[in-house]
Amino acid sequence: MGAKIINIISKCAVTNKVNGPAKVFRNLVKGLSLCGYQYTINQKPSSKYTNYIHDDISSLIVTPRGLPLVIGPNIFSSPKDIPGSISLDSILLLQPSDWTIKGWINTGYTTYPMKKWPVGIDTYKFSPINGKSSNKISILVMYKDYLNKPALPYLDNILKSLYSHNITVHLRIYGYYSDVEYQHLLQGVSGCLWYGMSESQGIGLLEALSTNVPILAINMDTPVLWNNNSGLNSNLKTSTAPYFSRDCGLLLPYNDAIASIPFFLSSLSNYSPRQYILDNLSLERQATEFVKIVQNWTNCSVLKTQPVPYHEISSLNTKLFSPPYFSLFSKLKRFSLERFPKLQ
Repeated sequence: MGAKIINIISKCAVTNKVNGPAKVFRNLVKGLSLCGYQYTINQKPSSKYTNYIHDDISSLIVTPRGLPLVIGPNIFSSPKDIPGSISLDSILLLQPSDWTIKGWINTGYTTYPMKKWPVGIDTYKFSPINGKSSNKISILVMYKDYLNKPALPYLDNILKSLYSHNITVHLRIYGYYSDVEYQHLLQGVSGCLWYGMSESQGIGLLEALSTNVPILAINMDTPVLWNNNSGLNSNLKTSTAPYFSRDCGLLLPYNDAIASIPFFLSSLSNYSPRQYILDNLSLERQATEFVKIVQNWTNCSVLKTQPVPYHEISSLNTKLFSPPYFSLFSKLKRFSLERFPKLQ
């Protein structure tokens, strides 16, 4: 089969909201642009394209049977979310990490094959700045337990332990800060203590690593119960940081993490978290991996053109996500934005 343009179908194309699914869409677009892969946005699935449905279940309904599709990772959270009315052939379901794949398999799920694909991290935006002051250690505490009251005493213990070392502490609760604020905080702190729940990929955590901020992550390994409506359950341990290495910092259970705070604070200069992201999860690397997955599944190559510089991609994003082209209160509007050497 000949080379085709990738048709990316995503509800995130018509919202200004900044969250995990939106970053999957945006970072994929950035990565494809940086690599020069051609794509179009929100066209009706057809054999004219290689088709990828990121998060729009309704698009599955209008997809011709037998058309090869790559879908996910933000379309179904668990097998029980798949509508019984959807029965399509030739679907490959993307999952963001190994533990999410294991969770689906443990339910007895066998409908569509699955493939691991984490989206790339924007290392251009989330990058360290030169001249960061090192006179006094400052730690960003990220709390992502959705204000779970039973967990608040544990958070209090974390804060007391950090304050006892005469350091500056910044506390942020998930969902109560802007992306710009988060970026600026990361560029000014010495390290981060991450106290959260399970992460299917953990984009926010990876953005901190990209900014070269070492992390002491408290691994909650929370048991998750899934039911796929057929009586098959899946109990498994999850992960707070599915993508992590010794170069990034420490990933420990709660008690061990608290006990390791002095060691972590004294070892901040020994870590190189940004290099881990550059080597494993850059925009370009993961966009290329995505294209390989699409090509292998559809048996069709993807058209390429000249790569787009990052600063031009920023202007593309402004045109892509801003009103008045889209309404947040209307159904998904279909529009075409085909990628060629020069942005229109």
